[in-house]
Amino acid sequence: MLEIRQVRESDAGGCLEIYRPLVKETAISFEVEPPSVAGMRERIAAASAGHPWLVAVSGERVEGYAYTGTFRNRAAYAWTAETTVYVRQDRRGLGIGRALYESLVACQRSAAGTTRSGSRWTSAPRVPGGRSRRAS
Repeated sequence: MLEIRQVRESDAGGCLEIYRPLVKETAISFEVEPPSVAGMRERIAAASAGHPWLVAVSGERVEGYAYTGTFRNRAAYAWTAETTVYVRQDRRGLGIGRALYESLVACQRSAAGTTRSGSRWTSAPRVPGGRSRRAS
């Protein structure tokens, strides 16, 4: 049975098993060397401190993971987050990515004023009167 939950420090190795081949065999990560397990633990700690990082697990095996992170470090992007989803290669096409993404949606919706914009999440600041201020 698949469980989606918040990432734990002990999930770093499982996340790295999924990420390592993407670094070594593709260009999608923009990295040339995968991080170590300790490096992945550091990434998890840093990213999950301010944004959700979820894992899909079957038993103790990490089948996929998803997180949101800061899109750009500029004031105009303060309410925008980038979304990333990775699924173990032999488990793709089984709905794991969708389940992770939908769980991230639920996490983001729990934050006041959050809406989705492509692969980015934008939380519009609240203004007096309870309305959201959104760019047109």
